[in-house]
Amino acid sequence: MKKCPVCGVDFEGRKKYCSYSCRNKYISTVRDYSKKEWREKISKARLNHESKKVKKPKIEIKCLECDNKISYFEHQKRKPIFCSRSCSNKNRWKNKEFKEKVSKNISSAVKKKWNDPIYAEKVIKNSTNKNKCFSSKGEREVKKFFEEKYFDYEWKSGGSIKSGDYRISRDLYSDKLKVCIEYDGIWHFKDINVQLKHKQNVDKALEIWCIENEYRLIRFSDFKYRENEEKMLNILVNEVFNGTNKVVKFY
Repeated sequence: MKKCPVCGVDFEGRKKYCSYSCRNKYISTVRDYSKKEWREKISKARLNHESKKVKKPKIEIKCLECDNKISYFEHQKRKPIFCSRSCSNKNRWKNKEFKEKVSKNISSAVKKKWNDPIYAEKVIKNSTNKNKCFSSKGEREVKKFFEEKYFDYEWKSGGSIKSGDYRISRDLYSDKLKVCIEYDGIWHFKDINVQLKHKQNVDKALEIWCIENEYRLIRFSDFKYRENEEKMLNILVNEVFNGTNKVVKFY
């Protein structure tokens, strides 16, 4: 047991005083300066301590993506080359090897999912719902581009036309120009859950319908669009307004 030197109360523990109030009372009696002077003295001591510290020089470099300045100490283990995570991700996606690696992982994951009969049944059921949207990001970007920039030609998507034994929905079309644009993703080239043959038959049925009804059909792949989006859009615009072939494919 210990005895507090201020109030005389017995207490247990390693502390010198029984409470903070007793400690503060003792400090106020021993020191003859006010709280303001105490704070000033502490701040001066800290400033002196900081001034004695050796200031290590910083190295400045430019971000590899956006050219913003980055500063770091020489002794750092991890030396930054990008100013932010977003710049790092942008630079990473420019690498073709990284893109291919990610696409392989995604395709393998999709195959695993479609091998599960419960998942396949769920997707097929949802596909019958007209309010559901199953378009890819690239397809939506192309639709938005034509609908906003060339709105005079009344671009539409979806609908249902019959060609032979198949009901077909078009990705993007203009009745004024008599043009159909089809965005072909991975489903049009790889056999995922034994659907490739059916997809190819639907594509062929659309070609037959376009020829019979004097519509021009422009098809392009997701890979070709992602390779250079701006270039692909320019090619599509040129083909829509200046093309003459009935069926054109950019794969």
